[in-house]
Amino acid sequence: MRPVIASVGLAACIAASLAAFFVARPAPDHLTNSATPVVGLVSQNKASLHESAQLTIELGDAPELLASGLSGRVVEVFLHTGDTIEHGTQVAQVDGRTVIAFQSDAPFWRTLRLGDSGPDVTELQCGLQGLGYLSDEEPCDVKFSRATQTAVRDFNTDLGLGNLTTFDPSIVLWIPFETSVVGEVLVEQGEWYPNQANPVLRLTPEVISARVTPANSVRFDPGTYGTLTFTSEPTGDLTVNQDLTLDPATAARIASSIPTAPASDGTEAVAPQNVLKASGFVDGSESIERIEVPTAAIVEDASGSCVLLNTPATPTPIVVTISGSSVTGVTYVEGDLAIDAEIILNPSDLGTTSCSPLQR
Repeated sequence: MRPVIASVGLAACIAASLAAFFVARPAPDHLTNSATPVVGLVSQNKASLHESAQLTIELGDAPELLASGLSGRVVEVFLHTGDTIEHGTQVAQVDGRTVIAFQSDAPFWRTLRLGDSGPDVTELQCGLQGLGYLSDEEPCDVKFSRATQTAVRDFNTDLGLGNLTTFDPSIVLWIPFETSVVGEVLVEQGEWYPNQANPVLRLTPEVISARVTPANSVRFDPGTYGTLTFTSEPTGDLTVNQDLTLDPATAARIASSIPTAPASDGTEAVAPQNVLKASGFVDGSESIERIEVPTAAIVEDASGSCVLLNTPATPTPIVVTISGSSVTGVTYVEGDLAIDAEIILNPSDLGTTSCSPLQR
């Protein structure tokens, strides 16, 4: 019988504790409802942030990289969707010749050879330096020199063009940026390489804006959160700016991981196609301290939200800002509330629906 006695004793202790926490007091004069106020204490919780949120990413056009006039059948394609493309990246092999990405301020428009001059020669020389074919000691000037000719010959040899000493722009795929991500490959093995000015690759769209919208009116402080999970895998550290926008690099990384069709993990793409929306959770990297009150203690009217501080004569409404909630019936608030202050937990039972007069 001892276990039974112990259980009864434990239950009695719990009941006594609850009775000490929830104290019934006489109803203040202005509360005409016959219900009895229940009083509890404001508490503080220290826990990691885990809040639901929605990410909206607005995308620009998807740039296309165009063929420069090379003809032949595609033997091998080296790039796939999601791959990074930058200066010197191998794109495809066409009848034994390797097409590579070549970054410059403007596309090449002519064949270049010894004695030529112009800004396109300068772009070629700088590009060859970046690939290691031309010494950094050689200046990027406007003249196609002997050193440039030697660099072009080595460049052509590596691309399968033999000892050709002229630069043929059809062997390169012009890119106007340092790096980007492949969104779609438009050439296939065994097919003919596209004619001049026809697309070879389509890149991922440029991110115009990206905004995090907290769910349930939760307020996110600007800063770095541990992980932002909108897909099946965490996306890594997320920096939220003061206006709840994301930096472009983070947004681009997240945009590339969001499916373009509805998925069971809560992500989705919506029309128009240049707008991606995804629902998920933000998890904090560090624990945060939050003031919490029972959700039933919150009073809301047209002016905002408040809790009723249990003060002599009449309860005093204290303005609060709701910063989150939990499934356990607790609401996280911000306001001029002291820890362990007494508040009324059942204002709705007492017929209190107004936060006036407000203490600010």
